[in-house]
Amino acid sequence: MDRRGRQEGIGVSFEGTWPWLFLATSMPDSSLIRIWTDEFLSLLKKYRNHPSILFWTVNNEMKFYDNDPDLARAKLKMIIISDVVRRMRAVDPTRPVCFDSNYKRKGKDKRLGADFMRGIDDGDMDDIHMYPMV
Repeated sequence: MDRRGRQEGIGVSFEGTWPWLFLATSMPDSSLIRIWTDEFLSLLKKYRNHPSILFWTVNNEMKFYDNDPDLARAKLKMIIISDVVRRMRAVDPTRPVCFDSNYKRKGKDKRLGADFMRGIDDGDMDDIHMYPMV
């Protein structure tokens, strides 16, 4: 508390590990995906009671869904991350999930096709980044 009796603190988005895992033109080995998932979910379990955590973010600017030229591979990656989102919700149902920092849901159907997002849990919020030129 400050000297006026007000609570002070900091809010955090806990962002996932290994942002390079789903690079645009690669598909990681299933054992590597399993290790990453287990590590990330264990971190959620460790920090889920921390009062500063406002929401969870799966990863930082993966962008495979925009940058992977192979639509089938991009869809498979999306299914994998969607499964992780569902598992995150099971570990901590109290906080919202951001699919990917710099993720924007709007327009995905136009760019990737109407069926691309069917059955996908892409979290609760968009996290649009802007890097204005000054």
